[in-house]
Amino acid sequence: MSTKPDGNKKLLILDLDETLVHSIEKAPLPQGADFVVLGDVHVHKRPGLDEFFSRVNQHYLIGFWSAGGHDYVHAVLGKIVPPTMQPLFVWTSNRCIGRFDWERGSRYVIKDLHKLRRRGYDLTRIVIADDDWRTAQRNYGNLIPMRAFEGDQSDCELKHLADYLLSIKDITNFRSLEKRDWFTRRLNAS
Repeated sequence: MSTKPDGNKKLLILDLDETLVHSIEKAPLPQGADFVVLGDVHVHKRPGLDEFFSRVNQHYLIGFWSAGGHDYVHAVLGKIVPPTMQPLFVWTSNRCIGRFDWERGSRYVIKDLHKLRRRGYDLTRIVIADDDWRTAQRNYGNLIPMRAFEGDQSDCELKHLADYLLSIKDITNFRSLEKRDWFTRRLNAS
């Protein structure tokens, strides 16, 4: 389902859960869910999501890569992605590599961007926004670390991310940027 990006736009890969939305089974947050999928999964959109898509879609090709299952991911994206925006690809858990963190006693996934390189994508032209740094541990130079979204309606992370993405859109090699710095600048601006 993916095609090679054109030469003008760079590729932005977006995580779903705790980056763009927060989902809870059966028990919505007090302010109520934005929508419900798969019968009982209450989904809360991160504030500023619609504006974020509008701003970055003009300058980046967009791909979605989530550790969630196929039905869940496609149901959520069907509710949040504007009809005018055509994602380059939607990858789900079957494209992730499962790992276990023995120190924390929990499972996590790796999103290995080399899968895209094998399809002809240039890793210097890709950034991935994710709330879990471990997902990009094989491609840390591509990661824009996000603060996890858990339903806080005063969150302004996506506005800051859009500002940052627009400020770097003309950089020729994303991997050479120190992207942890974006996080510090965001905290100082808040």
